[in-house]
Amino acid sequence: RHTRFKCDWSSDVCSSDLKGMARSAEWAAQRQQKAIERSVEIDATRIEAAFQRAREAGKIKLGLHYDGVYFGPKRGDASVIYVKAAKDFNATYYGKIVDGRFHPSRDCNPEITAKIIVIAADPAAAAMASGKDTGICCCCGLKLENDLSVKLGIGPICREKWGF
Repeated sequence: RHTRFKCDWSSDVCSSDLKGMARSAEWAAQRQQKAIERSVEIDATRIEAAFQRAREAGKIKLGLHYDGVYFGPKRGDASVIYVKAAKDFNATYYGKIVDGRFHPSRDCNPEITAKIIVIAADPAAAAMASGKDTGICCCCGLKLENDLSVKLGIGPICREKWGF
């Protein structure tokens, strides 16, 4: 509070301040509960393991591009995987995977959630299917040119680094 007096008013707490703080805490608890209710339990161990293998193989830029869904680690926290419509910054954010649970955003519809569950269950099979459909490696985004790569749907370097 700003007053014209030169006193320490730091201990001066108004009852309206306390009510506001209580309401804010209550709203935060309600948001947390709604987020838990909206989250979907998935087995994300395979996709998390793929990211770990790629990291250990020296891959610096991590990201998997599937049919309209992009998986990428959070900067500074490899235990969180963000799920978006594309890699670029302004792409629609679908949610995140944390501790085996997918926490969808309000922009994530049930169709996208189902697609994410299928991809997380077997990222290698989904990567190969995506590569066969598009002719582009879902790990690095390069065009598949080698006959074996086109047949498998993933390039040899990415297959080795990601463990697919």
